[in-house]
Amino acid sequence: MTQTLTSDMLEKLALERCIPVWVEPKWRTFGYIERQDRKRRYWSGNTLDLNTGGSTLISGDKDYASRVLRDGGLPVPEGKAFGSKEWCSQINSEEGLDAALQFGTLLGYPLFVKPNSSQGGRHVFRVTGQDDLSASLLTIFREDKLALVQKEVKGLDVRVLILDGEAVLAYERKPLTIVGDGKNKIRELLFMKIETLLKSGRKVRIEEEEMRIAFHLATTGISNFETVPDFGKEVILLPSANLSTGGTSRSVIKELHHGYKALASRAASLLNLRYAGVDIISPRFWDENPEGEAMVIEVNGRAPGVTQFFMNGDDERFEVESLYRKILEALLA
Repeated sequence: MTQTLTSDMLEKLALERCIPVWVEPKWRTFGYIERQDRKRRYWSGNTLDLNTGGSTLISGDKDYASRVLRDGGLPVPEGKAFGSKEWCSQINSEEGLDAALQFGTLLGYPLFVKPNSSQGGRHVFRVTGQDDLSASLLTIFREDKLALVQKEVKGLDVRVLILDGEAVLAYERKPLTIVGDGKNKIRELLFMKIETLLKSGRKVRIEEEEMRIAFHLATTGISNFETVPDFGKEVILLPSANLSTGGTSRSVIKELHHGYKALASRAASLLNLRYAGVDIISPRFWDENPEGEAMVIEVNGRAPGVTQFFMNGDDERFEVESLYRKILEALLA
């Protein structure tokens, strides 16, 4: 129940209530339930028949979504999107690599650079200078026509899942990290980390991130994978806290202050999303927004999955099943 979590959950819960349900039998990646009025509500992967097409597309464009949130009065990182050489030529724009480098100097380092449309933390870079910025942009432009350059925001990273205005799940995320034992090299510790994650049932894609890990280590002063970290020293290997690239998570829905729930709900509402994953970074989450330092980093309205969180243990499985019970009700409404 990891690759097909949404299908498995909705099928199980629908059958418990004798609600007509169909799941594609070969790959089990999409299906539908049938309401009493005979209308169907579909899903494909983690994308549910809850959000409208326009809102989903806007939320999938990080630059557009950030503009909507800023215009709505929500705090978002200062940033701007820049295009590849081919894209700038096609639309007759001067907002390309050179403009991005000038913007980086104006904004000040460190910066975060990410593809404007992808999910899962792929090709997200933390850069500390112009050479790093140029290299990261050229890497992103091989796969995406637009890259988003943003000022770094420091703090704790929490994803809040919003369903019809209510915060239904929240978890703190931490990036892929290893702990030194004073004997093994970073490469060896990483292999051990991957083995531990796979044994726990996590499906992570870390091997393909070797270039990005090396890039990030260099920005922190570590020259290569052959370095032996001191005993007990934590080494963060990637700048983003995505679970699909080996990040870890813990539930914080009970301790999350209502102010942050309201912030996440407002972000989803501004983008007209019934169901969304709202990523917030703040110094802390258990009391009022400290001096307005919280930032809405992204809003995922396309497919805010919870499979990696689900694999954490029994408590998380219970929380996810409760989430899907609410999702089923929303699909039936």
